[in-house]
Amino acid sequence: MNKISKTILSVVVFFAFGKAQAQEQPQWQPVDDAAIRAAVFDPASPFYYPPLMARYIRGDAALTLDDYRHLYYGFAMTDDYRPLDPIAGETELLTILERVGTGPTPEDAEKLLRHAREVMQRDPFSPSVINFMTFAYGILGDVEEEHASAARLAGVLGAIGSSGDGLREQSAWHVTFFTHVNDFLAARGLLARDRRVVSRAVEYVTLAEPDGRNRGYYFDFSRIYVRPPTEIPERPRGLRPRL
Repeated sequence: MNKISKTILSVVVFFAFGKAQAQEQPQWQPVDDAAIRAAVFDPASPFYYPPLMARYIRGDAALTLDDYRHLYYGFAMTDDYRPLDPIAGETELLTILERVGTGPTPEDAEKLLRHAREVMQRDPFSPSVINFMTFAYGILGDVEEEHASAARLAGVLGAIGSSGDGLREQSAWHVTFFTHVNDFLAARGLLARDRRVVSRAVEYVTLAEPDGRNRGYYFDFSRIYVRPPTEIPERPRGLRPRL
């Protein structure tokens, strides 16, 4: 997430993250990719992905933390998961947010929702975009959708938070998009400063300000690296790669 969106996230719509963060964080459990894959592709499983995703889109309040873990990490096993591809609507969404600041009109809110839904087609679990949608529904006075969106936000943040404690490489928080790191930290009132590669899958993200004794946290990006971009730009002919 760029500098503009981080500012918007922390200033404009932090209220929704505050609601989500207020919920008690469960004890973490390692993400079992093999078990999740078996469940989301099994039509007889309660976690079978098509109906589970339909419940998520519908705003089913009965979704559990286990449901959200299968939704969030199961999405990385679908053909729609392209974490390195450009996301349509993202630039337009952030441009509107930068322009309207803390005082959007109902018309602005409608535009926000239109572009947010476009982004959600490619990244349906973006905490920042769900947060923006919660904000927009509040502006429009749509209490039912506002609550449903806030519940989605809490569920997604809970899924990420349940994947580790972020204190060691072996207990890193697992994310499916790079942008989710800043979103997740913002939900905890924290701001990332920089990142340091620890291994092929894990990076240590340092904080702008320490979180108690912690100067940073570990994040696992392994799912991102196994999905190359749909289109890889061609290297201009006659040029050698820089070593």
